Amino acid sequence: MPNVIAAAVVSAIGATGTAAAVATALVNVAFYAAADSLASILAPRTQAAEGRPTEWTPDPDAPGQFVYGRRGVAGTIVHRDTYGPDNRYQWIVSVYSGGGPINAYGDFLLDGTPKTFTGETMNGSPINALYRQTKLGAQPDTALTGPSVSGGYTPTGWTSAHKLSGKACSGITLFQDGNFKRWPTGEPKPIQELQGILCYDPRLDSTYPGGSGSCDLGDRTTWVYTRNGAIHGLNWALGVFENGVQVGGIGADFDHIDTDSFIAAANIADTNSWYSDVVCYSDAPSGDDKYEVLTGMLQTCGARPGTKQGKISCVNFAANGSSVVTITGEDVLAPFEYDGMASRQGRINTVIPRRVSEDHDWENVDDAPVSSSTYVTEDGGATRSRGIAYPYVTGTNQAAQLARYDIANSREGIAGTITLKPALRDLDPGECFTINEAEFGMSSLKCLVLARSYD
Repeated sequence: MPNVIAAAVVSAIGATGTAAAVATALVNVAFYAAADSLASILAPRTQAAEGRPTEWTPDPDAPGQFVYGRRGVAGTIVHRDTYGPDNRYQWIVSVYSGGGPINAYGDFLLDGTPKTFTGETMNGSPINALYRQTKLGAQPDTALTGPSVSGGYTPTGWTSAHKLSGKACSGITLFQDGNFKRWPTGEPKPIQELQGILCYDPRLDSTYPGGSGSCDLGDRTTWVYTRNGAIHGLNWALGVFENGVQVGGIGADFDHIDTDSFIAAANIADTNSWYSDVVCYSDAPSGDDKYEVLTGMLQTCGARPGTKQGKISCVNFAANGSSVVTITGEDVLAPFEYDGMASRQGRINTVIPRRVSEDHDWENVDDAPVSSSTYVTEDGGATRSRGIAYPYVTGTNQAAQLARYDIANSREGIAGTITLKPALRDLDPGECFTINEAEFGMSSLKCLVLARSYD
């Protein structure tokens, strides 16, 4: 029977109840201590940079944009036309999110001011100067139509055949008078708030073990709106589809996903009131890396991607799990090497969180530094800070809480690789175990499995 390399990367759990994000083991090779790169592991490198989702511009080469949770976006212009007397009417079609339908439209802001509508006509000033029609992105959907404005003028070059099935979109008509009084500074800057893409949640599926409800993986009409990052991550792993064609996400089969690990992370997020509000992009040129998007979604609930028996999984860092087994020297097959302390360079005591702020027109902002006075004292009074981006977090408190976990995790220094007997082959990433062996210098030391491999 082949030997088993279990608990391929382990990390001690200290008084904070969190575990360090350390390394990815390479089969049965010695561990790679990566406490120094904690921030780069937990902070995704997505392309949703400041300003991009809130810029109302035409871009024929733009990657597909997807909105999960609650976000404000300007949309990408996909069609523009002028019509009517002296071309005073301008018809602009914008796409806000693919992978529809979305759940609902929220506030519509024009140059930062909320606007209301009566039918398709915008209320308030300027009067009779803006008309709007929206689609949720049903699959299939009907085409947008031009507004019934005075004189019966309608856009040219746009017909009932111009359907945007699967795209949450709008058609906006701007009217300019002969004296340019209505829009004296040119086109206004719109921001449309969305409740994003409907998702499959196995916790609401009675056909899934432990689930309860009518949410059915095979029936999109039963899917639900959610701001839960682990559920977003599960759906991103399944892939984003429009009319049967994958347009984003990873596209894994359901059987190739460790769904239970996503459910565990989702429950932690709900318990902590942690939300995920996402604008992400397909992996077209200038788009987002699929893995980094998944990393960002799971980051919102204190987890990160992992693998389990070849399946896409996630490892939770925000819960102090129960130990499933105690390991002694009798369980070890090879010399056990580990790092006993996080490097000085990797230990931080302060984080400057960067998140998305609704109060700042959905742009990225730096929050106040989050610091631990205990750790500052341990570091001789010196502030050791690092900026960490939380690109799919919109709440100040949530960003601060996740930053506090990241600070604690950066200081959890005991990490290594241990070779165990076949009887322990069932240890899975995300589970905790205890090492109790005097010869290792470890007495009832609780550890977290980050990865494992078999010899």
